[in-house]
Amino acid sequence: MYAISFILYLLALLCYYFQYDTLKLVAFVGGSMIIWISRMIVNYKKVGIIELNESRIVVHANEHRVVHDIPGLTTIEIFVLEVEGERNGRMSFANGSGNYLELGVDRTIIKYQFFLAEEHVVLLRNLLDSWRQHKVSFTAKSASRFRIH
Repeated sequence: MYAISFILYLLALLCYYFQYDTLKLVAFVGGSMIIWISRMIVNYKKVGIIELNESRIVVHANEHRVVHDIPGLTTIEIFVLEVEGERNGRMSFANGSGNYLELGVDRTIIKYQFFLAEEHVVLLRNLLDSWRQHKVSFTAKSASRFRIH
């Protein structure tokens, strides 16, 4: 049981995709619950990629592509609750998948859950700094020890 749980945990951690020119965060949906070393871990499945850049947000999911131009959005909210590999003492309880991006589009709120690895935190912070310089209106909140604002 522990070997299968460990393999599933490693697969969940390895389910991200990154390209150098643009920050890409992997969107996840919840899966089945498993127990590994006396704690609960959610087994997530990769369903797409969220691409953030200075002018637009592109969501690639299930062979569909949705483009959100930043000037056309009424709200942009980023909630970073955990970063993959974040440690509490010597133990890592965060798998990096409990983060949300909420977009306001024509009186509708669209919510995406995404994975965030530790090596992508600086890239996300740099992108948010660029948005601030370009006067993009957004809200960024972090409950993680990694500050994004």
